[in-house]
Amino acid sequence: MGYLARPYEDLSAFLPANAIIVVLILNSKMSDKFAFSFIFYLLLSVFDFIFSPRLNPFYINIPNLIFIITTAIGIKKLDLDLKFLSEIKLLKIFAIITLTSMITGVVGGMTAFESGNFLISMATWICVQSSTAILVIPLLLMYQTHFYPKNKFNIYPLLALVLYYVFILNFPVAVNICLIVPILILCAIFYNLRITSWLVTLNGFFLIFLISYGLIKTGSYLNDSIIFTSLNYYRISIVAAVSSALFIAVLINNNEMIKEKLRKSQWTDDLSQLWNRKGLIQDIKTGRFLGKSDSILLAIIDIDDFKVINDSFGHLMGDRVIIFIAEYLNQFFSHAGLYRYGGDEFILIMNLEPEQKYQHELEDFSFKFIDACYAEFEMAVTLSIGYTVLFEHQLSLDNFKNLLAHADQALYRSKSLGKNTVSIF
Repeated sequence: MGYLARPYEDLSAFLPANAIIVVLILNSKMSDKFAFSFIFYLLLSVFDFIFSPRLNPFYINIPNLIFIITTAIGIKKLDLDLKFLSEIKLLKIFAIITLTSMITGVVGGMTAFESGNFLISMATWICVQSSTAILVIPLLLMYQTHFYPKNKFNIYPLLALVLYYVFILNFPVAVNICLIVPILILCAIFYNLRITSWLVTLNGFFLIFLISYGLIKTGSYLNDSIIFTSLNYYRISIVAAVSSALFIAVLINNNEMIKEKLRKSQWTDDLSQLWNRKGLIQDIKTGRFLGKSDSILLAIIDIDDFKVINDSFGHLMGDRVIIFIAEYLNQFFSHAGLYRYGGDEFILIMNLEPEQKYQHELEDFSFKFIDACYAEFEMAVTLSIGYTVLFEHQLSLDNFKNLLAHADQALYRSKSLGKNTVSIF
C-alpha cells in the first residue's frame, strides 16, 4: 500500500490517493479537516513502515501531507460554487493545484535521501503530484456540477477507448499515450459532463498505472536529463491529456446549458413562470404526453371577472392573483402540463389513469382555490373550467386547434351557467 502516494521509481505506481483524500476533505462536514489530513498521513506512514521498512515513513510522507492540506485549503479559499463551474473557475482550480504541486515538489526535494538529490527529487515530486492533482477536478465534477443531459447515448467513443487500450497494450510505447487525447475530446463532445468526468478520471488512473508499473515503456524518444526523466515527461503528458479533455467538456457543457436556458426563456411566461404558448406547442411537437396513457385531459381554466379585479384593486393585485393560481396549479397538478395561454387563461394537459375521477379533481381544485384565495387576499376569486377528454393518438399539432376549440366550448358553457363551474365537451 505504500506505493499509493509515492513518486520513487521502485514505488512509482502512483495511484492518486492524494487527490481522493483532497476531494473527501472538501466534501466532508468534519469540523477539523486538519485532523483528517493527519490521520491519513499516519495511516500512510504505518503502511510504509510495514511494506517498505527501508524508508523513513514519517519523514518521506511529509510532502503528501503538505500537498493535501495546501490543495484543500487553496480550493476552499476560492469559495467556488461547483454546481455551476465556469471556464474561469476551472482555470483558478488549475492554478491552485499547479501551485500546490510546485510547493510539494520543493518540500519533496528537501526530503531527498541524499543532499545531492534535491533537484531530482523535486522534479519527480512536481511531476507526480501534478498528475495526481489534475484528477482532483474530475473527481469534484462527478457529483457536484450541474450538467446538460444529452438525449442520445453514443457508443463509438467508448469503442474507440477499448480499441485504444488494445492497441497500446500490444504496442507498449509511451509515446502512444498521446493518442488518447482526441478520444477523450470525443467523449467530451458526445457525453455529458458527469460521464466525461468519470471517463477522464478512470483513464487518468489507468494511464498512470500503466506508465508507473512499466507496462508501457518510456523508451528513448526524449532526451533524459538529470532532472527530467522520460517517465516524468509522460506523467506531464497525462496532465495535458486530462486537462484538455476537461476544459473542452466544461466549455461544451456551459454552452449547452446557456442555450437551453435561452430556449426555456422563450417558452416561459415571465409572470407566472409557467410555460407560454410557445412552450405548449413545443410539448405537443415533442410528444410529451404520448406513450403514457390511453386518454388525455385538455382543460382551459379561466379566472372569473379578472378585469373587475384589475379595475377595482389595481394591476399589481391582478399580477398577484396570476402568480398565486400558477403556484396553486403546480401544487395540485404537479405531474401535468401547465401553461399560461393568455391574460387570465391557463391550459392544463394531463395523462389520465384508468378509473381516474378527473371531473371531481377539477371541481375539488376549483373549490379549494376559492378558499385559498380568500385566505391569501381576503376576497373570493372563482374559476370557470372547460375540458375535453381525448384518446392519446388525437393529441397532435395538426389536430390541436380542434381539441382546443372543444375545451373552449366547454368553458363557454361554464360561463353561461353562471361561472364558477366545471363543464365537459
